[in-house]
Amino acid sequence: MSTHEPTPPSGEPIPELQAADVEHLTGMEIPALTLESTGGPLDLQFWTSTRSIIFFFPRPEYGNHTPSLAWQQVPNAVGSLPQAKTFSDRAQEMINLGARICGVSSAPLAELETFAKKHGILYPIVSDPEFKLRDALKLPTFEFVGDPDAFVPEPEPEPEPGTGPLVIITEVGPDGRPIRVIGEDDEEIVDALEEEESTEEPGATPEASTVAIDADDDAESIEDAPAAEAEADEEAASDELTVPAEPVEYYHRLTFVAEAGKVEKVIFPSYPMRDAHEIAIWLQTPREITPFVADNPWV
Repeated sequence: MSTHEPTPPSGEPIPELQAADVEHLTGMEIPALTLESTGGPLDLQFWTSTRSIIFFFPRPEYGNHTPSLAWQQVPNAVGSLPQAKTFSDRAQEMINLGARICGVSSAPLAELETFAKKHGILYPIVSDPEFKLRDALKLPTFEFVGDPDAFVPEPEPEPEPGTGPLVIITEVGPDGRPIRVIGEDDEEIVDALEEEESTEEPGATPEASTVAIDADDDAESIEDAPAAEAEADEEAASDELTVPAEPVEYYHRLTFVAEAGKVEKVIFPSYPMRDAHEIAIWLQTPREITPFVADNPWV
C-alpha cells in the first residue's frame, strides 16, 4: 500500500467527462493555427482539409513505471501509451480508409519527441502548452496537483520495544558510559566510545553492569536524543509551512474526426484501445451524400 499526492486542487474527485462537454464540437471550424509537433510545424487548418483523426491526451506515458494512485483515479487519464500505439499500429489501415492521424498534448515538445522516438510513432504529435486549441474549440481540460508519477512509499513501522535485535553492553567506563558493545552473535561489532579519563575519585571501583538495548540505539544516539528530537520538531514545523504545489492543467482524453477544416465526428466516450477500432468501422460505413443542386440547372 502506498500513499500519493491528492488528485485535484480542491481535494474533490475530478469529474468524468460528460457528453454535454463535447457536443458543441461537431461542425466547429478548425482554427488557423500552426503549432510545433514531432514532425515539425503543423498547420492544423491545412492538416484537416482532408479527413484527419485528431486525438487529445493528457501527457505521454513511457511504460517503465506505474503512475501514482492519484493520477490513476482521474477518469480516463491513464492510457496514452496504448492509445498512441494502437493508432500507430493501425496507421496504414486509416490511410487506406482515407484518414491521417495526429495527436495533441500540452506536454513540452521535447517530451513528446522522446515519447514518439521510444515507441516508434511516425505520425505527428502536436505540443500545445499554451492551450490554444482549448481556447479556440472550447475543449475540456482538468487540473491536477503534484507529480503524476510521484510515489511516496509507506513508512516502515517502528518495531515495538523489546522486539528488535539486541546488543549487549559488556563493559562500562568509570563515568557510566558504555565502552564495549557485543552483538547477538557474540562478536564485537562496535567500540561505542573511546575510554576517557575517569572522573571518579581515586581508588573508586566502577560498577560492572550488563544492559540489553535495541541495536538501532547506540551510545551517541542515546546521548544526543534531546537534540535529535528538537531537530525532528523543526523539520515537522518546516513541512507544515511548505507551500503546496501549483495545479497543472491537462487536456482531457478526446478523439474526433475532421474534414474540410471542420469537426465531423466526435468519439465519445474516448477509450485508449477502442477509438481506432470505432473510427475504422465508422469510416467504412456508407453515409448519405447530399448532392449539390444549383438554382439554375443550366449553370
